[in-house]
Amino acid sequence: MSRLDRGRATWFLGHIMKRISSLSLTFLLATTASAQSVKLPDAVAVAPGRLAAVTVEYDGDDLRWRVSSDLDVFREFDPDPRKIRLRLIGYAPGRYELTAVACKGGKLSDFAVCVITVGVPAPPPPPPPPSQKVAWVIVVEETAERTPQTARVLGDLAFWVRLGVPWRVYDKDDPVVKSNHYDVTAGRAGGLPAMLLLSDAGDVLKAIKLPATTDEVRKEVGR
Repeated sequence: MSRLDRGRATWFLGHIMKRISSLSLTFLLATTASAQSVKLPDAVAVAPGRLAAVTVEYDGDDLRWRVSSDLDVFREFDPDPRKIRLRLIGYAPGRYELTAVACKGGKLSDFAVCVITVGVPAPPPPPPPPSQKVAWVIVVEETAERTPQTARVLGDLAFWVRLGVPWRVYDKDDPVVKSNHYDVTAGRAGGLPAMLLLSDAGDVLKAIKLPATTDEVRKEVGR
């Protein structure tokens, strides 16, 4: 073979290999782009006894789906062979699921799940009311029956001054106790001496027996 013939043969083989490489790459990209898949809406909400519509889009040779047994389901016609239109109906409020999977070339897609809520979803719980700080400390006692323990707590004037909250000590027979119904609230505390914690508006935040120590009083007041 002459040098010219060998050059032509080399060029021809190189050209053929480039075409083969190009075709292989094209086939690989086409195969990757057309992998099996299935698509469902994430969630559907419907009233009890009403029809819910769910469209399943898939790429594959076959498709299978499963739905909660508490739902009735039937298929509607769609001219697109890659779409399946389902109608579902539930009668009892609750949360149900529709699951679908596609198969292509003997390989399964990832499972797709659609959550179907039948009934009006429960409203979110209201936010908790802002915490109210103690604005007043009221102590109701039977002065004639004051014990040494109660005397130590109520007699620590330096503690009450430093507490940082206005406070008052009333005998159970004081007219202020009756007019403000402190006697009724003290009864809910379990007896006398009672400590009532009030808000700025005068609402009773807490009613308890007077603690045995000033440290316990401070903890209850939150200071």
